[in-house]
Amino acid sequence: MKRLAIGTFYFVLVALICSCGKTTCLNPGLHITYRGFDTSLLSRVLVEQYTSNSNFTTLIGVSLYDTANIVISQSSDTVYMPKTDTSGTVIIPGYDYIIRIPAASRTYKISKISYDQVKRKVSGNGGCTNNVSYYLDTIPHKVSGGSYSQTNLPPVNIVLEY
Repeated sequence: MKRLAIGTFYFVLVALICSCGKTTCLNPGLHITYRGFDTSLLSRVLVEQYTSNSNFTTLIGVSLYDTANIVISQSSDTVYMPKTDTSGTVIIPGYDYIIRIPAASRTYKISKISYDQVKRKVSGNGGCTNNVSYYLDTIPHKVSGGSYSQTNLPPVNIVLEY
């Protein structure tokens, strides 16, 4: 009986230690938001996707976002585009992008997108803090993705300013 109690104790102890291990973090979606733009300037937005680190020479594809086909929303001075592909993102890491806004005569280059994942040691669903680093034109940026669990994965907003 004593052996069974000791065996059960060690089994429970190992199970508790394993359940408090680090969780696997997913990458949050990346959404583009537009600060300081009038919605009329965003009637057409071109998103060009390039091979990463190709100095914007190897074009993969172009997406057109047109307010005739999508609904945009605005809060104060910030305009939000809706989710636009199956992962719910406008852009994804592993590629470089040129965002063209013809009505505003603006062009933005987004490159070197990477995640700085921090896995926190917790029990249950676990938690992550996922920061995103990228270059906007030639200026490095870092955005905090905040803390989340695997069931609550908020998008990270890359802000383009007018």
